Amino acid sequence: MGAKPVFKRYENIVYFACCIVIGLFLSGCRHAALLRDLPYSIDTNEKKYLIATQRLVSDMDFQSAERETQRILEYYSGVTGMNDIILSNYIENTRIISNLLTRIMEDEKKKQAFIREIRLKEEKITALTLTAGSLKKKADVQQEQLADMEKVVEKLKFLENEKNRLQKQIEQLKQIDLNPDKIIGKPDPA
Repeated sequence: MGAKPVFKRYENIVYFACCIVIGLFLSGCRHAALLRDLPYSIDTNEKKYLIATQRLVSDMDFQSAERETQRILEYYSGVTGMNDIILSNYIENTRIISNLLTRIMEDEKKKQAFIREIRLKEEKITALTLTAGSLKKKADVQQEQLADMEKVVEKLKFLENEKNRLQKQIEQLKQIDLNPDKIIGKPDPA
């Protein structure tokens, strides 16, 4: 009985090949489960992931909070062993939180845009204030010049009046010189 039957030798190879295939299958499943990016806050207790999301929101890290809720949503969407009511509550809560975080991020962007707009308006106001200040100084200078010109106009009027008065006196003197008979204070001999 020295030799083994041929069938027995192939039987051992088939067992060995099956063990390798099963081992590869199990290591592949385990490897796939390890590659999945699980949220760090996954727990059967809903409060834990809400607290984690709340902490991210309070740190003003809205993008991380939204990513966390998306991971939670993806995780719970793939879970089959939980009670359907609990699972649907988790999924619904995660969707609500995700929507709220999206709105918060949009509001944050609007707030940043509004702050930029306010800064631009403040810069314009500052520029207009400086311009108004320089215009006021120019207006004050022009008021002073106008006041000086009014004084000059008053002096010109005074000099005009003085000229007119002097011309009248000259006319009177001419009349006296041309008509020596009329002396002021003497009656006419007629």
